[in-house]
Amino acid sequence: PASQWPPRRARRRHPGPAPAPAPDPQIRALEKLEVDRGLEGLSEEVEQKIAGQVGRLQAELERKAAELETARQESARLGREKEELEERASELSRQVDVSVELLASLKQDLVHLQAELERKAAELETARQESARLGREKEELEERASELSRQVDVSVELLASLKQDLVHKEQELSRKQQEVVQIDQFLKETGGREASAKLRLQQFIEELLERADRAERQVAARWSRWAG
Repeated sequence: PASQWPPRRARRRHPGPAPAPAPDPQIRALEKLEVDRGLEGLSEEVEQKIAGQVGRLQAELERKAAELETARQESARLGREKEELEERASELSRQVDVSVELLASLKQDLVHLQAELERKAAELETARQESARLGREKEELEERASELSRQVDVSVELLASLKQDLVHKEQELSRKQQEVVQIDQFLKETGGREASAKLRLQQFIEELLERADRAERQVAARWSRWAG
């Protein structure tokens, strides 16, 4: 204590550290003030760091929330697109089924058309052969018609000639018959001719009749040849 003066010396028997002097209250107050200021600054720094960290976390949370909302909207959009794609896939599947059925029907129709085409081609070939045959027959008929026309022309000319000969022969026969009638009339009028004259007259008449008969046979023979 301060009342003990002078202080006693320490015993040398037990040496040790010197005792610390008593702290000054002002110093302690200053140290406390510095400590408080340090703690206050540290507290403010910590609060600032915490506030900054909280702000960053808040911003990150808001960004994550925005990303989550965007992801939700994207998920909803993808869901709608998925439904649309599924509907389109279903529609396409139905269209494919219809197209497959239509294709099968078209293939069947194509087979029928191919068979019909082959049948028509065979009919066309037959028609072509028939047309060629008819063409040849037409040429033959035209040749025969031309030959018949030529024969008809010749026959017409021959018939005209025969008719003209027949007219001449009939005129000659008529004339001879008229002569015979005149002669017979003359004989009847004269009545006194000799038997020899009658005989010659009879021979002359028979000769005339024979000539007329021969002329008729010639005309008939020519007509038969022309008709044949």
